[in-house]
Amino acid sequence: MRFSVIPYPEKIEITPGRAVINHLTPVACKRDERIVTEGYRLIFNENGFTVFSSDKRGEFYAFQTIKQITAGHKNYAVPFFEISDSPKFSHRGFMLDCARHSFSLDEIKKVIDAAAMLKMNKFHWHLTDDQGWRIEIKSRPELMAVSSRRKKSTFGDVVDNNAYCAFFTQEQIKDIVNYCAARYIEVIPEIDMPGHTSALLAAYPELSCSGEKCEVETKQGIFKNVLCVSNEKTYDFLYDVLDEVCELFPGRYIHIGGDETPTDNWQKCPHCSKMKKEKNLASYSALQGWFTKYITDYLKFKGKQAIVWNESLKGDYLGKDDIIVQRWMDKENLSYDFANKGGKIIESDFFHYYFDYPFAMTPLKKAYRFSPHNKLLNSNGRKNVVGVEAELWTEFVRNFDTLCIRLFPRICAVAETAWCKNKPKYKDFEIRQLMLNDLFEQNGIKIVDLNEWNPNPISSLAGLIKFYKTFVTADVIKDFFIPDKKN
Repeated sequence: MRFSVIPYPEKIEITPGRAVINHLTPVACKRDERIVTEGYRLIFNENGFTVFSSDKRGEFYAFQTIKQITAGHKNYAVPFFEISDSPKFSHRGFMLDCARHSFSLDEIKKVIDAAAMLKMNKFHWHLTDDQGWRIEIKSRPELMAVSSRRKKSTFGDVVDNNAYCAFFTQEQIKDIVNYCAARYIEVIPEIDMPGHTSALLAAYPELSCSGEKCEVETKQGIFKNVLCVSNEKTYDFLYDVLDEVCELFPGRYIHIGGDETPTDNWQKCPHCSKMKKEKNLASYSALQGWFTKYITDYLKFKGKQAIVWNESLKGDYLGKDDIIVQRWMDKENLSYDFANKGGKIIESDFFHYYFDYPFAMTPLKKAYRFSPHNKLLNSNGRKNVVGVEAELWTEFVRNFDTLCIRLFPRICAVAETAWCKNKPKYKDFEIRQLMLNDLFEQNGIKIVDLNEWNPNPISSLAGLIKFYKTFVTADVIKDFFIPDKKN
């Protein structure tokens, strides 16, 4: 007997007897301190369901299993069974970028509900970038007045000449945080620094190396507008922002970005050059490491742990106790070396888990079969992979329907990798996914048709050509295919 459950339980034992299962089947909950955190034991017999867990979290996950079994086998007589289940990874995440294109609270909650049903427990919320600042900071009102607005949107070959403005009030932030907490999901905000800060600098140009006025960016790309790391006002500003962020998000983690930070302006800045020399840094990239260490120390003081993208490892300033590294595209394999030496990493591989790209580039089968335990990891490094995360950037995701089409069902594949200690074969997963599609759609999530999940080579090539024609630029080619320069 194979149940339609994603992620699939660790152990299912069929026991004698059968009964009809539906939404009226009674459920009893009991505590068993021997069961690990987040784990549960679920028994179905003539008395209905009985859930055993050591805490409310495990109980919640048992109910997600019940919900799926009931939806997939409603009004059918099924064998009695016993399930024993617990997760493989502690970080089972999904990321939504609201900086490029934002979404309503109701839309975000639909994604949260779906992720909770998949037993995911981390919502990485990307709230600031070159194209917009989306979080209210009361001590810095210009962020809402200036940084939350761009004159138009020119992502790829789609041009929208209307002004774009969006940000979440602190009350709305609290609403999402509380909504997630009720579903045992921790919200991890991302405040990008020291790069991807054009929107910030549009409001506070004095925090750049030149002090020159810039605008909120209207297109995708990597921009030279970065924070001046030698300016004391930069740190005063960031302390104000992080103080409010830490109050709004009660979880342990704060993501501070750190990816794609050009050093051009630091090289031109006499103050940054002086700082590099005084601190005896080998490169301008090492300035970013020094800056990141300074910010992570402040977050430690606030009782938080920093998460950073893997580029932040340049400069060898950050130790295993300073950060958790999120790997997305690591040409020098610094993140694997970091894990082998005792540091913690989250796997978000660009070629498997970036779901803003079409199925032509990342088929469902490819996402499902990805292993976060790379061959470059030694036995210690494998233990230091704390989890996996599905990413959805929104330069080319302009509405909720597109969000659903891009994210589902590939997020389900990531959820199964995150939870299952012994992941089933892909075909087994696909069958279960088809059986559960109606349950997702009943909750407002549109699932793309089966014939689009794994396009054949000809369809993939045509799809990739169509997609890449809309946005490939010299910057994209350089950043993805040309090795990093040593600064």
